[in-house]
Amino acid sequence: TIESVLTYAMLSWYGSSSVADKKALQRIIKIAQNVTGLQLPTLDDIFTSRCLRKSHSILRDSTHPAHNFFKLLPSGRRYRTIKLGPNVF
Repeated sequence: TIESVLTYAMLSWYGSSSVADKKALQRIIKIAQNVTGLQLPTLDDIFTSRCLRKSHSILRDSTHPAHNFFKLLPSGRRYRTIKLGPNVF
């Protein structure tokens, strides 16, 4: 499908895409909506849902290398944001 082609490895490239690139990709989605007559999710929505799904997957797997990046705040309801430098991995 068009969605699978556009979103392949999205977690690694979408966050650093330029506004112009995101606009061009969104145009493709709009054309696909017109052709199919269906309402399709925006790339931002897809990216957000995939990030959440990946985060939940990492949280459930204590053996995942990134599991230790997730630290709860004292409230126990939200997670601390991590500060990453250019040479994290």
